[in-house]
Amino acid sequence: MSATLQSEPALASAGVPADQQTSKETEQSSMRGPGDRLVIAVLAACFAAITALTWRKWGVPELDAGAELTTADLVKHGALVYRDVRYYYGPLGLYSLALSFKIFGTSFTTAYIFGLGQAVAILAAFYALARQWLVPLTAGLSTALLLAIGFRHPPLLNQWEKLDHPRLAWAAVAVMIFILCFMPMPVMLR
Repeated sequence: MSATLQSEPALASAGVPADQQTSKETEQSSMRGPGDRLVIAVLAACFAAITALTWRKWGVPELDAGAELTTADLVKHGALVYRDVRYYYGPLGLYSLALSFKIFGTSFTTAYIFGLGQAVAILAAFYALARQWLVPLTAGLSTALLLAIGFRHPPLLNQWEKLDHPRLAWAAVAVMIFILCFMPMPVMLR
């Protein structure tokens, strides 16, 4: 706060008019890269393109989301989660999906549109959070990465199958990298 108060009189005493001070700040901020509106527009276009290219190709209902859809339909018809229906997650998403089924009817289209709405909310929250620390371009690129990963998550064929040795080795390497990178005093190679 004191730095801001001291810099304004310093510029004024140097003979720089107030309107030129503002234009210099605007010029410096525009040199950083594209603004939020452009980044959000590009993200929206990417979201629309990925949605169109992958429409109704998201997972296999019998293996992935079938339990979610069935459970939401049961809740729509009066079943209580945790008492009448076994459910392992928090109730907000399930009750929201059940509400959308009650309003728009139980169908895959309703579930897909509900899921797209959730995806938009997650991406918007991620971008807003990223903008707390990053410039628009970097926040947009990180959000685009999240968008790409979210739409292309491979389905699990058998989630109860044990991991084979190569996958366990890769998991061990990933854990080691995580530990080395997030230690209070990271290991530095010279």
